[in-house]
Amino acid sequence: MSEAPLLAEETHALLHRLLDKVDAGNMRWQLKCSARETPELYDFADQSQVEVVWDDLKQLAKLGVLDLKLKARQRPGNNDYDDGLIQLKYEAEEMVRIWLQRPAFDPRQHLWDSALAPHLDIFEDGGEALRREVLRFPGRTYEQLAAAFASIPKALEHPMTLRQLSARCFWGASKFLDRREPLLLATFPSLASKIIARPLLLSVYLPEAMEEILFVENQDSYLGLVAQAPERLGLIYLAGFRGAALRVREAGQAIFSYVNAVSPELRERFGQFWLGHQQMPCYFWGDLDFAGMAILAALKKVFPGVEAWQPGYKPMVDILQRGGGHSAVGGDKEKQYHPGTTQCPYADYVLIPAMEEQLAFVDQETISADKLRWHKGEDDD
Repeated sequence: MSEAPLLAEETHALLHRLLDKVDAGNMRWQLKCSARETPELYDFADQSQVEVVWDDLKQLAKLGVLDLKLKARQRPGNNDYDDGLIQLKYEAEEMVRIWLQRPAFDPRQHLWDSALAPHLDIFEDGGEALRREVLRFPGRTYEQLAAAFASIPKALEHPMTLRQLSARCFWGASKFLDRREPLLLATFPSLASKIIARPLLLSVYLPEAMEEILFVENQDSYLGLVAQAPERLGLIYLAGFRGAALRVREAGQAIFSYVNAVSPELRERFGQFWLGHQQMPCYFWGDLDFAGMAILAALKKVFPGVEAWQPGYKPMVDILQRGGGHSAVGGDKEKQYHPGTTQCPYADYVLIPAMEEQLAFVDQETISADKLRWHKGEDDD
C-alpha cells in the first residue's frame, strides 16, 4: 500500500513522533501509551477525538504499519491501550515518510550544511548548489572542504586552468574539480571567464602525400601503424575520448605533437582540416567493444564524416565469428553500456551485430599492424 489512508491530524503527530525516534538513531521505534508520550490518547476534554485516534492506530496495525503491544488484561475503567506500546514496523518506515512527506534525516547533510554556513556570503548562489551535493574529501573535515570552496574567488584573481585551481585550493589534488565544474560554475558564475580551457595534447603522424586521416584509440596500435610509415594516411592518437571533446576543433584547443618530420605547408593543410575549413576522409579504429563504438559515436559529433576503419575492424570481426574474443566479465568491461547507434553504417550493421551475436569483444591490440590487409596507406584489394 502506498496511498495514504485518511488519518486524523493527531494521528499524524503521533507518527511524526515515531519518526523522530528513527532520526535520532534509537534502536526501538516505539512510544509508550501514556499521557506523556502519547497525549493524543489522553485528551480527556475531547474523548470523541481520542477514539478517532485509537481507531486510526488500530487501522494502521491492520495495514501492517504499526505493531500494538497491549496488556492482556486491564483494570476496570482503564483504556485498552494503557501502558501498552506503539511500534513502527521497520518495513513501513519508507511508506510512512511518503505519507507525511518527510524524507529520511541524513546526518551528513546536517554536518555539511553547518560547515557551509559561515561562508554563505561568499558563495554567489548563497550555497544552494553546494547544499544539494554532500561532498567528501579523504582525510579532510566538512569544515575544511567548505573553507576550500570559499577560497576559490581569491585563488582566481588571475586566470588559470581548472586543474591548477583544483590543486591550489584542494590540497594539491589537481583532478578534484574535473567532474565538478558545473557545481563550481553554479556556485561562482561570475568566475567562468577566469577558468582557462585546458588544451588537449594529441600525438599525430602526417605523411607529405596525406589523403586520409585515421583516429586510433590505443597507444600500441597507434605506434604500430606509425612504424609502417603509411604514405597517404595521417594518424592521430586519441587516448580514449580526448579527441571526441566537443571543443577540440576550436582554435587553440588542441596542441599537436608530431612523431615525424612535418613541413610547415603540411602543418598548415592539416590545420585547415582540423578547424573544418577543408574536408578530408577520416576513419576511426579502436577496440571492438561497446566503449569503442561510443567513441566513434562521439567523434561523429565533432567530425561528421568519420567512419569505422574496415581494414582494422574486419580481422577483429573474423576473430569473433570464429568464436574468439572475450566476454564483458572476462575482459574487465562489466560497466560498458550498449551505445545504441553510431550513425556509421559499417558499425551499426556489421560491428555491433557481431558483438551482440557472439556476446564477446576483441581488443584492438589483438591485431598487429603489420598483419593488416593494408600497407603504407593502400588496401591490398
